[in-house]
Amino acid sequence: MVNKTTGLGALAASVVLLLAGCSGTSIPTPADILPPKTPPDRKVHVGLTPYVRVGPTDGYLQTPAGGAFGSSSIRRPTLAEVGISTAWEVGAKLETFWKRHGVTLEWSRFYINHGSGTLASDLTSQNMPFPAGTEVNSNSFLTYLGAHYSYLHEVCLGDCDRVELRPGGGVRFVDVSYKLDGSNGGKANRTYTTWAPNLLLDWSWRPRDRGKLRFAGRFSTTFDPVLSETRRMYIFEATARAHYDFNRCTSAFVETGYRHTLLDDTQPDLTNRIHADFGPWIGIGFEKRF
Repeated sequence: MVNKTTGLGALAASVVLLLAGCSGTSIPTPADILPPKTPPDRKVHVGLTPYVRVGPTDGYLQTPAGGAFGSSSIRRPTLAEVGISTAWEVGAKLETFWKRHGVTLEWSRFYINHGSGTLASDLTSQNMPFPAGTEVNSNSFLTYLGAHYSYLHEVCLGDCDRVELRPGGGVRFVDVSYKLDGSNGGKANRTYTTWAPNLLLDWSWRPRDRGKLRFAGRFSTTFDPVLSETRRMYIFEATARAHYDFNRCTSAFVETGYRHTLLDDTQPDLTNRIHADFGPWIGIGFEKRF
């Protein structure tokens, strides 16, 4: 005896085939609707991404001596008063992927140097006086280092596209190198390193029928747990890139982004407090996968 459900299914399939044959069109398959998923192979894939960025910057470099009150002007020197309104950054990212797992190491150096300005009011930094009218030069930079783990998820966007998401977490370090020279012979110099846990979300989207064009980006933020009470650090960063894939292993990109950095320790009376906003920047780079 023939099962009714099986019979109805066969009848429906026959009707679909008949209509497709009459109209001269082919029946869509899952491969026609969505691009293939990332193959779960067992190979280890490595990617290297160097980049350079330039854009507007603003902030200040409050740097006392030993946390003593009066050893630094409050929220000074500002980047504007030492003649810095534009900054450069160079960096590189090394990624390793296995199945859906990813490990990323990223290094960048943010240059807030080669600026000079004439002080409109008296400045004290690292307990060194810089009177009004002194010409000051900055040779400071911030070095960022991050290490993260992420896991690949794929989300369908309607019937035709899919976005790849890689949420993850890790740790981010910042090394501060602060140098200020004055025409009065005054010099201020301070270096220190701080760190904090970091959360991130990487995303990638290749529009259907757009050939070699691909879009990608990142949202990233540190958070301030109990274990970092002695040195608080907050960094928020967002980037967006447009890639042109020459082949499966090589691509070039242009990007834009914004980063807010606030570093604040807990010295006795007056803290080292670094505030630097960078962006929206314009960047270029390339990606090589092996």
